[in-house]
Amino acid sequence: MKLAYESIVDFLSSAPTPQRILKYKVSARVQTRVADLIGRKEDSALSEEDNEELESYLNLEHIMRIAKAKAALRIQRGE
Repeated sequence: MKLAYESIVDFLSSAPTPQRILKYKVSARVQTRVADLIGRKEDSALSEEDNEELESYLNLEHIMRIAKAKAALRIQRGE
């Protein structure tokens, strides 16, 4: 299985339009993986490798939120 954050990296590397950025959602499989990682972290049962995967995903999710906000502005301005 791909690491949770790889789908975001793949999407960003495809040079998406502002419209595609706004519509982007991770797959149900990624959502399930991230929920599992978060649950295991809360139970203190997360390996160092899994913790790194989760942290990388959360960092990229933050970047995607910023990208979506900027994409919305570009669309609003007609760019």
